[in-house]
Amino acid sequence: MPFEKLVEALSPERSLAHAPLVQIAYTHQPAALGALPPVPSLSVEAFGREAGGQQFDLALETREDAGGLIAGRFGYALDLFREATVARLAKDYAALLDAVTADPSLRLDAIALVSPEELDRLSAPYPAKPLADAAVHALIAARAAAGPDAPAVICADETLSRAQLEAMANRIAHRLLRLGVEPEARIGIMLPRSGRLIAALLGVLKAGAAFLPLDPALPAERIAAMLKNAGARLVLTHGDRVNLRGVRTLILDDASLGDEPATAPAVTVHPEQIAYVIYTSGSTGTPKGVAVAHGPLSRHCQATAEVYDMDAASRELHVLSMSFDGAHERWITPLIVGGAVVLRGEDVWSAEETLAAIARHGVNNAGFPAAYLRHVAEHAASISAPPPPVRLYSFGGEAMGRAGFELIKSALKPGWLINGYGPTEAVISPLVWKAEAASASVEGAAVPIGRAVGKRRAYVLDGSFNAVPQGARGELYIGGDLARGYLGQPGFTAERFLPDPFAGDGSRLYRTGDIVRLMADGQVEYLGRADAQMKLRGFRIEPGEIEAALAEEETVAEAAAVLKHGPAGARLVAYVTPTPGAAPVPATLRAKLAAKLPAYMVPARILVLAAMPHNSNGKLDRAALPDPIDDAAETIIAPTTELERQIAAIWRDVLKLETIGTDQNFFEIGGDSLAALKVLTALRALLPDRRITVAELFSNQDIRSLAAALTAEAVSGCEVVHLRRSGTQPTLYCFPGLMVNTREYAPLVKHLGEDQPATGFVCYSLAEDKKSVASVEQIARQYADYIRERERGKSCVMLGWSWGGVLAFEAARMLAGEVEVRFIGMLDVCNLDVNFAVGALAEIDEGDRRRLDRRVAEWLARTPMRHDWENLFARMGPKLYTQFLRYLQTIGSDLPSDGPGVGSKEYELWTFLDNTLLYQRYSMQPLDAPVHVWQAEESVRRGLDLVDWRRYSRRVERSVVIPGVTHREIVDAAAFHASFAESLSGRSSG
Repeated sequence: MPFEKLVEALSPERSLAHAPLVQIAYTHQPAALGALPPVPSLSVEAFGREAGGQQFDLALETREDAGGLIAGRFGYALDLFREATVARLAKDYAALLDAVTADPSLRLDAIALVSPEELDRLSAPYPAKPLADAAVHALIAARAAAGPDAPAVICADETLSRAQLEAMANRIAHRLLRLGVEPEARIGIMLPRSGRLIAALLGVLKAGAAFLPLDPALPAERIAAMLKNAGARLVLTHGDRVNLRGVRTLILDDASLGDEPATAPAVTVHPEQIAYVIYTSGSTGTPKGVAVAHGPLSRHCQATAEVYDMDAASRELHVLSMSFDGAHERWITPLIVGGAVVLRGEDVWSAEETLAAIARHGVNNAGFPAAYLRHVAEHAASISAPPPPVRLYSFGGEAMGRAGFELIKSALKPGWLINGYGPTEAVISPLVWKAEAASASVEGAAVPIGRAVGKRRAYVLDGSFNAVPQGARGELYIGGDLARGYLGQPGFTAERFLPDPFAGDGSRLYRTGDIVRLMADGQVEYLGRADAQMKLRGFRIEPGEIEAALAEEETVAEAAAVLKHGPAGARLVAYVTPTPGAAPVPATLRAKLAAKLPAYMVPARILVLAAMPHNSNGKLDRAALPDPIDDAAETIIAPTTELERQIAAIWRDVLKLETIGTDQNFFEIGGDSLAALKVLTALRALLPDRRITVAELFSNQDIRSLAAALTAEAVSGCEVVHLRRSGTQPTLYCFPGLMVNTREYAPLVKHLGEDQPATGFVCYSLAEDKKSVASVEQIARQYADYIRERERGKSCVMLGWSWGGVLAFEAARMLAGEVEVRFIGMLDVCNLDVNFAVGALAEIDEGDRRRLDRRVAEWLARTPMRHDWENLFARMGPKLYTQFLRYLQTIGSDLPSDGPGVGSKEYELWTFLDNTLLYQRYSMQPLDAPVHVWQAEESVRRGLDLVDWRRYSRRVERSVVIPGVTHREIVDAAAFHASFAESLSGRSSG
């Protein structure tokens, strides 16, 4: 068949951009092509391609002369290749030919195409001055001695001078030494972001120990695992941090350290002594602790300061979480050169707040995760005000695309931009890419990751450990200053930390697993991973750790975790197959993962598959895992109010979704913390008179509850009932128990008479359908804000019944110094542990657990509150969920499914569990305030866990047992009314 007929029949897609069959061609012309018969009057001679157009993208033509010499010529498409690139290719090809002709038996993968001299040039770091041998705390101390009054740490309204920071760190170090802390002892640090946190980190280093940063937001199970793996025996914390069982804690405050010397302890630190341990995700299901020594840390920070051009005038904005190793580079580096650190507090900042802080504090250096810096640039581009002048922005954690880079240049107008790259094992950011913003451009899809910093080398190697030529793909290996290895895991250390064949001094290379190439200008360009490891919003995630956690569940036979990319970006998705006879419930699995893993490792979606896709080799085919399909249109609950429609429009724009139901969870349909900040910015523009917080977004994760929260009373953020508006006495504020609307206090207010004004707070569970509040503190803050607005500089009285007593006590703490609380009345206040306290109920055997899980799954399929329950389960720990199953086992009937309406049994159970969860996360701290206590006789007789207020206040001025009443009856009891009136009048007897 003629070729043109075949083309006509097949109708293949044609392109004029390249040759139709091949794009790269090689031809060779031997010396003798065979004798040609003589042709009269015709002269014949060989010729080559000296000029003319090139048919192929790349072509090599060689020819042999009569003497056996071979000459070659490359041809190439000018719009695809640079002359220098083809010249390097020709040189490498000639080196290959030289090697094989010298030894025809040589394996091709044993041929080194890069000479030692070229390898030395390509792997070299940024030029640097000689680095000092001193540890970072010694460098910082020298700066304090040279200029003690200069600012060192600025956080909110607090500024610590160099001398103050140094003295605080020295006192902490002395206390640690007095407690018997030895060299390299791992010390956990769980403190709020403040100057004291920086002092604690320094103090641990000064004592010769190693700090282990702990994020209180992590699940308790993971914190415990990290402490155990690290062998930590002591945690530096303060009063309102979570309780740590089995580990000694040192509460840091000024009073506890006042007796310690302010001078530095006489401790010598060896450069190879461990300075800190940071945990990373582990491929085997267990996080790995990376141990970094003082010498590599100090040399890295000194070299980084030089690359960043930092000096005593530097003022660094610090927003990164201390669980990142990069966060420690960003406070150490400015301090060792005499600069200052502007430290973000505990709250996450919106883009607006970030730019305001930069302007307010005169920040000239600022480092962010790449995605967050893009968000800040988007906000800066949307407003008319010019951006604050910043000399240098740095970013990292994930790829920065060309469009994002150009946006940052135009919207933020920095002087310089730096992209920092590096695994924790290679000590923070061993490679950086630095560019002057005005003239910088990005040729590839993303910003390069740069070249080595400090005492390091960056090698691009093939599978045979040969350096690859410039432009070729290879795996990145880093030599020089590295971490010591993985704490207590020599096998994993040996697997990733390899002997360095290029150094010749016994040092090591770290195998990063990143596929890269060296660009024409010598910078390294990131291309992807050699394994399944993932990066999500700057976090490094090993899917094996998620898969191992899922595989521990009895209902799961096989598990897989991948990143799926959609219009709004990447999200983590997990897939499970069921064990025979089981029915995995995604919400239950997410709840169990949330109790074990950091939030960024909990999949946004979990899909149940009949079977996993496998390739021909029997291995999991991750590329064939299906994309998650969002809820079908018929299940979408449309917005019903104008505000709900406006919020839905914002969510659709941020998440790039066509439809969103009012009951869908923001974080389960693709949202993350950065997307939440974008929503916050849009909501503040929509409602400029309503101060919306990040906590409100995280507490109200569906449109319905968020709209209800935003329409609550603007001044207080809560709903109130005015039990009596008039009167000259200090106002009585009545705090609600569970599922009560404050009208229960009406008989008491009537008994107190016309001169006693009284206001009752509506239980948050009943306020405009508001659900899923983040914490006890958040609820109490709403009530405290309301009181402060009306009573600042005056006095009031508080009364809390049951759960309301805890809220009243916390609100009083928040009002200290602004409102005088004459006394706090505690009306039969019990700990919320009667039925659901951790450890109060027996464990469930696995057979019963499977049956109960199936009952829960069947119930969820029919209850109208399914999304509310799934959200609640996702926030439960495994112990509380086990107790929920135990409750189901003991009630002898099905769970209620009468819907979300106030008064329904189902909503009452949901509210109780929700409040229990909040209470378990709350740690009540002492308060020097007058407390009056009333208890129901029946509660005392039954042994209910009534709060002993003497543990929390030295001023329990009255304690009365009301005879003949139960917990529910006490609020109506005449004896209580009379006794409370006596307290108001100051006649407190009994």
